[in-house]
Amino acid sequence: MKKQNLVKVTAVKGSNIVSHQNEGMDALKNSRIELTAYKDNTITTTLPNNTIGIESGGKNAEVQLTAQHGNNTVTADYALYVYQRGKVTLDAPEGTNTVAGTTLGVAASSGGAVAIHHQSDIKGGTVLQAEGKDTDEQGNPTGDAASIEISYEKDSKITGTIQAYNEGKINIAPSAAAQGKETIVGNVVAYGQNEVKDPTTGQVVDDPSTYVGGTVEMKLTNGSSFTGKADVAYDIPQDYGTVRMGTFNLDLPAGSVWNMTDTSSV
Repeated sequence: MKKQNLVKVTAVKGSNIVSHQNEGMDALKNSRIELTAYKDNTITTTLPNNTIGIESGGKNAEVQLTAQHGNNTVTADYALYVYQRGKVTLDAPEGTNTVAGTTLGVAASSGGAVAIHHQSDIKGGTVLQAEGKDTDEQGNPTGDAASIEISYEKDSKITGTIQAYNEGKINIAPSAAAQGKETIVGNVVAYGQNEVKDPTTGQVVDDPSTYVGGTVEMKLTNGSSFTGKADVAYDIPQDYGTVRMGTFNLDLPAGSVWNMTDTSSV
């Protein structure tokens, strides 16, 4: 394994604040960024459009944020974006992981992986999006699929559309270490596609024939709620190409509620 380039910043008694016009933090291939703070880690961008809070892309690219009181990633467009086996991990043992993006809250593609532990408040137009595997030089899917893992504690919230497609995986479940509840407001969409047609010419421009539907796993606890509909490809517009059904697995124990807002499938 090639040695990683490492940037490590520790605020022993205070906070780390990173602010940039269009990209707060960027880890590329064979690079690792670690921010550790007694209080907070805050990542912000100042421009109104085309901005990314945290980006991690390429083999052995990793970003780790650990803060006792909370991690805050607030940006105009994409709050967290990982791709091509990049990784991002947020830990806030005594506080809240706050992630907010107007377009995308958390996006993982091409084998990227995101893990958010402890209490969290995640918002976005599309709040969680996982799609696709990494590809080899010939463009063939290989390796693990993109994944997002939310291990919630205390009083956590997810607001926006949850979308998994082309083998992407999203897992929302209580932490094994502590009790908590999750309040989810937004629709769940899971699907796959094995061809994409140019809307003008009608020609197939991509044929990832091995793609299958994405998977959303949602495990609620007593006091948790999900408000929205679940769609596993029935309502996907046909200009997406040939659509394959995805999977939505919901664990709804006593004391939890699904407020279904439209026709749904599980």
